[in-house]
Amino acid sequence: MLEKLSSQQIDKFNKLAQMLLDANETLNLTRISDAEQIKVRHFEDSLVILDRLTEIQTQSRNTPKLIDVGSGAGFPALALAIAMPSWQIVSIEATGKKAQFQQTAVKELALNNTLVIHNRAEILSHDKKYRQKFHAATTRAVGSLAMIAELTVPMLKVGGEFFAWKGPKAETELTTGQQRLADLGCGLLNQQKYSLPGDSQKTDYRIINAKKI
Repeated sequence: MLEKLSSQQIDKFNKLAQMLLDANETLNLTRISDAEQIKVRHFEDSLVILDRLTEIQTQSRNTPKLIDVGSGAGFPALALAIAMPSWQIVSIEATGKKAQFQQTAVKELALNNTLVIHNRAEILSHDKKYRQKFHAATTRAVGSLAMIAELTVPMLKVGGEFFAWKGPKAETELTTGQQRLADLGCGLLNQQKYSLPGDSQKTDYRIINAKKI
């Protein structure tokens, strides 16, 4: 997906990678400490839903909004903010050092479309300021499908879409996750399987997606 972006966007990704490498030496923000792996495992992985977000944007009558729950060092939130400047991105992270890194990155990269909130999603999901406000909600490596659905779906508008990044163990979560999504007002669960560049092990990555109806 990176090859679809402008040179200015690529420059921001390169700067973000260097910032992450530098900060990781003292803050232990991510287990990935190699520039090429950051590009693949964080950047390319975050941008898997880019085409679908573009479709949502074309269908939206106003500025589309996305909320990323438990974004860690900023993924997919910061990557999507760079790639989708027309979107408003809200990133929620409960760990102080990770939220602070994101806030620094937002300032250094001039991501004026991005707000980083240091708080717990369990609290914000009950806040009227965030309930039913977003066109898309994302979670990556946060918890079980049922748990993250409970945190994110209340923040979606009717018609908004839920996206969860999952790996090979996703099958064990699907039945319970589908039921919880249905309880929260979502339609049928979809799966998009994908691979990452240079992944010799052909890991069974997938995006779990559902629309709030």
